[in-house]
Amino acid sequence: MFKIYGWKEYLKIPRGFIIRKIPIPEEDKSTYVEFEPKLSVAVREFDIGKPEQVLSSITNQINTGEEYSTPLFSSGWYAANLERICIEQLNYEYKNNTNRELFESIKAYDHAVKACFFIDHPASRANYIYKAYVDHHKLTEKCYQHIEMIEGQPKGYAMKKIADTNVYPWVHYVSILEHRARVLIIKNAIELSCMSDNRTLNQRLAMLSTPHNFKKAIQNICNLPYKHMIPYFFHVFIEIFGGFYVDGTKDKELLASITGIPEENVEEALKLLSVFFPTDNEWFFQ
Repeated sequence: MFKIYGWKEYLKIPRGFIIRKIPIPEEDKSTYVEFEPKLSVAVREFDIGKPEQVLSSITNQINTGEEYSTPLFSSGWYAANLERICIEQLNYEYKNNTNRELFESIKAYDHAVKACFFIDHPASRANYIYKAYVDHHKLTEKCYQHIEMIEGQPKGYAMKKIADTNVYPWVHYVSILEHRARVLIIKNAIELSCMSDNRTLNQRLAMLSTPHNFKKAIQNICNLPYKHMIPYFFHVFIEIFGGFYVDGTKDKELLASITGIPEENVEEALKLLSVFFPTDNEWFFQ
């Protein structure tokens, strides 16, 4: 409880929770009862593998009406549980695989993406992630090459196999990790676009050190009326929708409804990836 309390205070979150799958031991109940109101840290009992139990214990923050909110919440919740499985296999590979360079690089990048949270200024956070990318770039592609090498297969084999089967789930985590880093860079750019010019010398130097594409992208998003919704938009699109929507269905309408970005601006928002991260190939295709 005190550990959660410390995080809660540091992050300025009004309330914290401890989630237990098994009942609280009798000898601990009096402690929880005594300290819950003092610390604003509550204890809930439910099976995290069952979204219906989760929804009965916490508030669903997806405001899309009853028709969509529960399925979307369940989708995100199952994705979070699946991620735990992917990380478990990644940890196994890390301990047992002979390709130490690859797995040390994945671990270092994973740490950098999480550690940037504790850096105060958004320009410094962006620079931290950019440096991590330079040091550990194209990790998903390197995972494909590693698999093709150990299986003795040609280029392109691993991508198709991972997309079509449930083997190598740890590669899915590496792929989503790289996308999360991109979304974090976009989030920090939007924070900077909302800040005043009243910055310290170190903050100004951090901004000057950001890549040209980052500065250019900030100029592009400054006047977008929906810019505050862009990080959440990409988060939902990648981690709930899986990075795609189906034409001729209500997917685009639903994506707009959840994220607050007007439906007619969805494609414009997606194209921001190419502004932040230019590539010879398009990020999205039909």
